Amino acid sequence: MLKRAKNVVKHLVQSYRAYRNEDNILIYQMGKVGSTSLAKALGERALQIHNFYPSNEPWSHKPFYRSSLYKRPVHWIFYRLIREGVRRRSKLKIITLVRDPISRNISMYFHHLHYRLAYYFSEIRPSRDSREGIDALVDCFRETFDHRYPLDWFDNELKRFTGVDVYEYAFDAVTGWSKIEVGGISLLIVQTERLRDCWHAVEEFCGRKLEFLEDNQGRRKWYGTLYSEFLDRYSLSADELDEIYSSRYATFFFSEKTRAELRWKWQCPK
Repeated sequence: MLKRAKNVVKHLVQSYRAYRNEDNILIYQMGKVGSTSLAKALGERALQIHNFYPSNEPWSHKPFYRSSLYKRPVHWIFYRLIREGVRRRSKLKIITLVRDPISRNISMYFHHLHYRLAYYFSEIRPSRDSREGIDALVDCFRETFDHRYPLDWFDNELKRFTGVDVYEYAFDAVTGWSKIEVGGISLLIVQTERLRDCWHAVEEFCGRKLEFLEDNQGRRKWYGTLYSEFLDRYSLSADELDEIYSSRYATFFFSEKTRAELRWKWQCPK
């Protein structure tokens, strides 16, 4: 127990120092938007994080509540420390990425697939046959996933933490990237779908040449076959598409042409 406590304290101290270090760049994004490529390119200078507040974790039902009791206060202290570390900086560089919200949501769903299915069949639909295949995966996604998470992330996370409202600034949906400078904060926003094309902007922002390493694609993971079958089966109604692609997030970060193409990609029937 004493050794575990020492390791926890060591981890908390190291985390605080890393987030306090002004040389480190935050890759602060909603998850499953291509941030792994950036983190690998930047190496030790990268701090990859989805949320600074426990209430905004990408999936609140992940079985954290079944962890031992000591982890709960440690969890809270960790977030408090890293927030304090960042706020003590005089300058802060942040890279964040935006992605088609439906593609992002599906990627995040499969990232936690084993947890979600366990939750779905044990707590949401305990009487359902778990051998139903792709139909069960689609229904689980529809019923357990927070589909608005990416649409609200900039308000619930980035604005709450930094005070920067990205919607008050212009975003160039043609080039796929824009930069915001406010106070001591430098913020680079890049479309995931255009990351390779915008790599020069990332290099300029970071102040050095970086190797582009495409990584973390769902089709290459253990669930690759299921992922492909899911994409072939999944579609949305016109009302569902309206809610997503008429949102402030979608209309701000994606051109009308791109939104029309995405609607066509996901519309019913396939």
